[in-house]
Amino acid sequence: YAAGSLSKQHASPTQKAFVDLYEKTYNQPAVQFAAQAWDASRILFAVLSATGAKANGRVMAAWLEKGTPIPGVESTYRFSPKDHNGEGIDAVRMIVPKNGFWTDAPV
Repeated sequence: YAAGSLSKQHASPTQKAFVDLYEKTYNQPAVQFAAQAWDASRILFAVLSATGAKANGRVMAAWLEKGTPIPGVESTYRFSPKDHNGEGIDAVRMIVPKNGFWTDAPV
């Protein structure tokens, strides 16, 4: 568990766009919790765009369980009937503290 800056070492295009926008807007390093909130809002936006604003929970869950990829900052989310977390191995990173910030662990 860490609440630190997002690593820029292996940034996806989605993560790079988020970090650039966050740092330009707030004039400070983007943090993990902001990325998680961004991803949650993007998942909600995707499901509401696909199912309609008046859809109920069952309709939204059924759409999510189809496995449509939803690009996020921390992962590309793909939900299924057996996986309601939606994150794959691309979301796993080893990090270490360095100079007061979290950074990717050496490979």
